[in-house]
Amino acid sequence: MIFDLHNDILTFGYDEQTLKNEIERLSTRVKGVILAFWSTKSKGLPFFDCKIANIYRAIEDLHFYSEQREDDILRFNPLYCSLTWNYDNSLAGGALDGGLLTGEGEYAIRFLNKNNIIVDVAHLNRRSFFEVIECAEKVVCSHTAVEALKSHLRNLTDEQIRIIIQKGGVIGLTPVRAFVKGNGGVVDFTQTIDYCVQRFGVEHFCIATDYYGSTDFDENLSRYEHFCKVKAELFKLGYTKKDIDSLFYHNATRLFL
Repeated sequence: MIFDLHNDILTFGYDEQTLKNEIERLSTRVKGVILAFWSTKSKGLPFFDCKIANIYRAIEDLHFYSEQREDDILRFNPLYCSLTWNYDNSLAGGALDGGLLTGEGEYAIRFLNKNNIIVDVAHLNRRSFFEVIECAEKVVCSHTAVEALKSHLRNLTDEQIRIIIQKGGVIGLTPVRAFVKGNGGVVDFTQTIDYCVQRFGVEHFCIATDYYGSTDFDENLSRYEHFCKVKAELFKLGYTKKDIDSLFYHNATRLFL
């Protein structure tokens, strides 16, 4: 079983009926998945009926936030929201830019805090990250990897990982090749998981595919069924079924559900 912290199918470009069909099909393949609405790739929040078992929603890039849009955001019922994508906006500094958390961004965080919506720190640059951490009551990093293994502006340093854990959050590890050491294959991704677990504990990490948001995957990690290979590698490293179930499912459900 797998619970995916981040899947971008909502903004893949399907028409509404096809999207519903694809989401229903997706719900039969995983035990739970958070569909992230990637707001910079679409003109408006999708409000079609998406009440399908094990399917949840999030917002990636809250750049459109205003007090007048708060009801829209609440109607969408996101489990988490990120303030930015890769670039600066009116709220905070993106991972590939140099901006800082703004006054409007602080107001947005207060709105999220008040409504028990978790703040996603993925896509923030490191200066904005530390400013957001000071304001946010609950945090998660929905999809990332590890700076110590592969230098990338989207990856987290060990210090950032520790801070998220101290705040009670979890980190979603993605197999996107640009973020993962080596060629980003099954063994490389498994080693990313193992690095995190050995240093910080098994209970703080989850799976976050970023499927439909990226195409940069090893051919053996491009579909959900491929994660059986990651499980097999973890067993080789001495992980128990309980450990693997925590990483693949229970850590996420403990935080979000």
